[in-house]
Amino acid sequence: MPLPEPSAPPPAAKRRGKIVVGKDGKADFVPDLDPSGVLHEMGLYWLQGSPSYFLKRNEAGRQRFVEMGVRDVVRKLKLRGFRSKKDENDISQIDRILNEITESRTVDVVASIGGTPAGVYDLPGGRVLVRESPRLIEPIPGDFPTIEEFLTQTLGEGSVRFSCWLKIAYEALRAGQRRPGQALILIGPPDCGKSRIQHQIITAILAGRAADPKSFFFGRTDFNAELVGAEHLLIEEVPSSSKHEERLFFGERIKEIVANDTARLHKKNRDAVTVSPFWRLSISLNDNREKLRCLPPLSDDLAEKIIMLTVRPAPEFWERFADEPDPRSAFREAIAAEMPAYAHYLLSLAIPPELLARRYGVASFIPEELGDDIFEGEPEHHLLLLINKGLKTSDEPWEGDAEDLKQTLCADDSPVKSSARKLIGSLANLGTLGIWLKHLSVRYPSRIKQARRKATERPWIIHRAPPAKD
Repeated sequence: MPLPEPSAPPPAAKRRGKIVVGKDGKADFVPDLDPSGVLHEMGLYWLQGSPSYFLKRNEAGRQRFVEMGVRDVVRKLKLRGFRSKKDENDISQIDRILNEITESRTVDVVASIGGTPAGVYDLPGGRVLVRESPRLIEPIPGDFPTIEEFLTQTLGEGSVRFSCWLKIAYEALRAGQRRPGQALILIGPPDCGKSRIQHQIITAILAGRAADPKSFFFGRTDFNAELVGAEHLLIEEVPSSSKHEERLFFGERIKEIVANDTARLHKKNRDAVTVSPFWRLSISLNDNREKLRCLPPLSDDLAEKIIMLTVRPAPEFWERFADEPDPRSAFREAIAAEMPAYAHYLLSLAIPPELLARRYGVASFIPEELGDDIFEGEPEHHLLLLINKGLKTSDEPWEGDAEDLKQTLCADDSPVKSSARKLIGSLANLGTLGIWLKHLSVRYPSRIKQARRKATERPWIIHRAPPAKD
């Protein structure tokens, strides 16, 4: 998705005026008044309903807008030769210019938008002034031994998949494209380098702007101006919660970030507007089972939006900084010095054929062992255990709908009646049980299948678990 086009400015005005000799005998140049042309030349806008004005500046070839009050604006107009002395209509030149701002140079929202150059844009819901342009690292050919060793030792074989994921993001950001990309989840023991990958590598490549979306993901707030202004959304350690509903909500937020082309920019005391931020999401968490089971249930539509990588300790790598007065600072400086060379490497990197994928450019990935650990915390896994123990071993498969299965497992003579009644006995909607069976049929297609649908039933065929070997 391409960037929106900035609002077209009026043509620049030539500076014309006359020489006026004051009472003190000094000659001053008094410019002719063309308020619209003056404001265009200055790049000055007013945030409607506020005391704030925004002036365009070019710094080292990079455009940005600085905020100022009306006194600062008046001073700058005086320095340009415009007069505050009132005419016969009791209105000064500066008054006319300030009035023109409120007539034609107003904006509804001021914010930074990830991946969007500074400028004024007419967007659905209002006129938006984007304050800051992304600061992209300029690629330079060269070596990057520190970065290469760091990623290789911490990510192992996953370092190639990581660089391919980051390459897609960097190329899209440089081209001003809104190409979606998977959420990256980094899992490993404490102090293994997960956060350093997020902060020193990903954030640096993605324009140097990061924001923590936990309040948006878990606090259920829609005031998200800080998130819209960052290219990298970064979560370190997922808040502990095993509640199924909260984890489902977490998963829905991840899918929104990954798949949606637009978002609602909602600042306090301002109407929301629709914007198209460039976003990449990374999440890091420890590798114990309690933390893993705080992640969302890995349904098919979520799993295809995730790249999950394991991070391991790299004691040999950190030895190179052991003699430095501040090892952490030395590491950051070494990484920053090599970042232009790493950026060049990303642009020239050829994605291996086995990692290519059409939608995101690189294939989604969840290690089987981690996927199993997460699944063991799901109600579907608990249901499977009840099925294994509650359905008697037989050569013939069990067949029935969700209600039949509930009655069988919760019956008085069922060996799992207590656990079954806790899990499914109180389900008000049998559709939930049907969804769990559907998830199990995807994971275990040879054991659980949906039979041909009948008029009022959705029967299932469940092959009983084979008897345990002695």
